[in-house]
Parts: sequence; C-alpha cells; structure tokens
Amino acid sequence: MSWGEFRYSLRMVVKTPGVSAVAVLSLALGIGANTAVFSIIDALLLKRLPVKSPQELYRVTAGEDRSSWNYPDFVAFRDHSTSITLAACTGGMQRLGMQLADADSATPAEIVNATVVSGNYFAVLGVEPALGRVLNGGDDRAPGASPYVALSHNYWQSRFGSDPRVVGRKIRLNGYPFTIVGVSRRGFHGTDPSAFPDIFVPALMYSEISGQPFTLWNTRHWWWLTVIGRIKPGSITKQAETEIFAVYHEQEQTELRTVQDQRFVNRAQPIVLQPAATGHSYFRTRLEKPLLILMSVVGLVLLIACANVASLMLVRGTARQREMALRLAVGATRARLTGQLLVESVIIALSGGIAGLLLSHFGTGALLTFVAAAESDPGSMRISPDLRLLGFVAAVSLLTGVLSGIVPALRATKVDPMVALRYE
Repeated sequence: MSWGEFRYSLRMVVKTPGVSAVAVLSLALGIGANTAVFSIIDALLLKRLPVKSPQELYRVTAGEDRSSWNYPDFVAFRDHSTSITLAACTGGMQRLGMQLADADSATPAEIVNATVVSGNYFAVLGVEPALGRVLNGGDDRAPGASPYVALSHNYWQSRFGSDPRVVGRKIRLNGYPFTIVGVSRRGFHGTDPSAFPDIFVPALMYSEISGQPFTLWNTRHWWWLTVIGRIKPGSITKQAETEIFAVYHEQEQTELRTVQDQRFVNRAQPIVLQPAATGHSYFRTRLEKPLLILMSVVGLVLLIACANVASLMLVRGTARQREMALRLAVGATRARLTGQLLVESVIIALSGGIAGLLLSHFGTGALLTFVAAAESDPGSMRISPDLRLLGFVAAVSLLTGVLSGIVPALRATKVDPMVALRYE
C-alpha cells in the first residue's frame, strides 16, 4: 500500500466521525481492560528478574507446604552445599521509621520499606552497585556487627536526589544508627516482584530494627526467610536437592540430640528446588489463579467489542457499496480494496489501543487498590509502562483490527459492479 492510499484510508475514517468514535471507544474499553490485567500478570508471573542468568536461580522448598525457612537451617544450607550457592531474603518487607542522623530529634520519622537479606545476596544474584558498594559476605560476621545498609536505586533518586554524597551518610532505622554504604543498580528491586524495597538491611542486624532478641529468631522454629540459590556449573537440580536434604537431615538429628520434648523437633522433609527466574512472591501465589480467570473474562469482553465493531463496519461497508463498485469497474482488484478496508479497521483499532493504554493506567491503579483492600500484605507493587507492555498493546490492537475488519471488508468488496451501478 502506498502512502497515498494510507492517507485515503485515514480520510475515510475521519469522514464518518460518529461510527469511528463509537468503534474506538468500544475497542479502547476492551483493550484497556486487557492491558491493565496483563500489566499485573506480566509483572508478577512472566517478567524475569533483572539479574545475571536468572534461569539458574532456584527457590528452596520442602514437603508440600514449606516455602519459608529459619536462619540456622539457611546458614547450614549455605555453608555445607557445594552444588548450589545460596542467598536468603525475607518473605515480606519491614515498615521502618527512617530519620537522617543529622536531623532534629523532633523531626518525625519517614516510613520506608526495608527488606532483610544475607550478606551474599547481591553476589549470588550478580547485582553490581550503582554507587559505593552493596552488602557482602563481610556483613554476615556476627549479630549486630554490621550496621550498614544499601539503598535501592529508586529510593536514592526519589529521596536523596541522586546525590553521590549519600555514601557514608548516617541514618537511623527504628532509632538504631546505620551507615549507607551504597546504592544498588538501576532496575533491581529485589527478588519479590510484588515488593519494592527502599533499603536493604543485613540479616544479622534484624534484632536492631525489630527489637526481637537474637536468641529468639535464631532458632529452627522462627520461620521467616525465603531461601534462593544459583545452581553451580556442572551441577543438576536433583544433585542439589539431595545435598540440601542431607544437611537438613543432619540439622534434625542435631536437634533430636539436644531437645528434650521431641514432639516439637523440626523434621526433615524432601527438598524441592523450584525455578525462580521470575522471583518469588507469596502475593503471587495468592493471586495467580484469580488473575488468570480475570484475564479470561476481559479477553471475552474484548471479543464482544470486536463483534460490535465488526457490526458497525458491516453497516459502514453497506453504505459504501457504490464506491466499491466504481473502483472495481475502473480496474481496482478486490484484494487491493479489501486490504484498504482492513487498513481502515487497523487505524481504528490502533486509535483504540492508544486510548486503551491511557485507560489501563487508571485500571491498573484500581486493580492494585482493590487487591490492597482484599490482602493483608499486598507488598508495595509498582507498575509502569515498558516496551513489553507497549508491544502487547500493539499486538492486541493489530489483532483486533484484523478480527473486526476482515469479514466486513470481504462483504463490502463482494459486489457486482453491473448490479450496483445499474440504476446510477
């Protein structure tokens, strides 16, 4: 199709503003609803973590229902596994009060989202700092010995205005003094796609931010950690599972030798390594099925919108039969006319896609607000348009343009010029 023919198609769309506006609005509602739901599904279920070789990451689970771990078992897994390099992070975020150390003591604390991670967390994931350093293995020396934190890139930008002098600055978290040692790289928000932490805190500083004594949470019965790891080159998941189970079993035997009431011993269960290329999220587990059902529903809504637009195009095509007959009579081919009518449908669908993308911004916010009201721990999920979302909108718009336009285009060009022009 030439540029001139495209301009002609565009003029035909503008020439019938009422029909075009109704068609665009119908498709905008359908595409907007699908885009809003897809944006959440993509963020929670599909998008891979922005880390080095995410396909090598696995989450450690046991039995049918154990996905969280205690700190002693994590340390045993980390120190005695040769097939997998392990790191840990909390299953949820902590809401902490943050004050700048040089601020007036009367200044109210800001609420920040913090997550507790092991010292080797960033190294295992292959995440480099954007500024200063991130947490490392040296921050796992002893309880309370590493009063350091790393900031997320977003928080560094929004709170500190990307000031490079933030490294070395003192802050207080829940009243305890910490030093900012660095900023994680842009785009990294941890391994939970539903959580956007502002601050990363060493796990061995948990007592200082929570007020819980080390002797309380450093037991085999304080379940609070998600354990993830990277399979080492040459190893396989079955080998790693067997190795971790052996360590787990030894932990059980040690507790049996030291605990009098053996009814409460943490019994070893079969280890299962689950792929963690898309991260981990308790939030995702609760929402996966409802989101897929909702996606099916809004997909049906879009099909209904396509049917409505197809009906409008049929009416519009009937009114243009004389035009089609004249063009066929002077030598235009049916295939060329069908293509032009399809272009008109695609123009309408793309316009609906652009409007739908704008509507999806409000739809996504409404969905997240609804989820926040229904869930006790909705995390701090944030969704912003990216190339994947734009690609989805473009693909859906093109598909709806073809689906809603192909039948009307074929019907409109299936005309006998001799009959259509007989009484002209």
